Amino acid sequence: SEIDIASRLGLTVVKFFPAETNGGLANIKALSAPFPNMKFIPTGGITLNNLNSYLGFGKILACGGSFMVSNDLIIGDNYDGVVKTSKEAIDRMLGFSFAHIGINEQNENDADNLAKFFCDAFSLEYIMKVPSIFAGLPIEVMKNGGRGKNGHIAFYANNVERAIYHLEARGYTFDSSTARIDDNGNRTFIYFEGEYGGFAVHIVER
Repeated sequence: SEIDIASRLGLTVVKFFPAETNGGLANIKALSAPFPNMKFIPTGGITLNNLNSYLGFGKILACGGSFMVSNDLIIGDNYDGVVKTSKEAIDRMLGFSFAHIGINEQNENDADNLAKFFCDAFSLEYIMKVPSIFAGLPIEVMKNGGRGKNGHIAFYANNVERAIYHLEARGYTFDSSTARIDDNGNRTFIYFEGEYGGFAVHIVER
């Protein structure tokens, strides 16, 4: 009934507390059916272990967790600990990890030879794609060049929209023309502006 009142008042975001004792993510998913335009900010029972389960649902705008500012840390004036646990939560939310390195070749024959070298030497799977050839998952060889003087480096993120928001707040910039958009209007792939060590860098949703 409270969500219905909020919706009638024109609100599109509500806090959901205490989340875990009120049915957790399963209940939020159930409530999202009759309130498809509502987004939720769950708090109460959120931990490092279940944070990404909540954030993985598209109707979750953000999460709050007192574990980042526990009573023990505050009472003990352990603000370094607050910074540490908050950073752990942010890193868990972002989920950055190496995806692959792309190497530019100028034609399909050279790309084929290079990919086969990596596959033969290191027992990697040969995977033919339209613009490139993969040697396993970590090495992509471009058939006709590509972004970056030498190639590109790709990193996974749990959610590209959140990653962009976080990185832009830290001063990084992105080339919006390279973004890929899903059916919900969210960016799932994008390149940083410029090059780093002769490589273009992009993030892609896991």
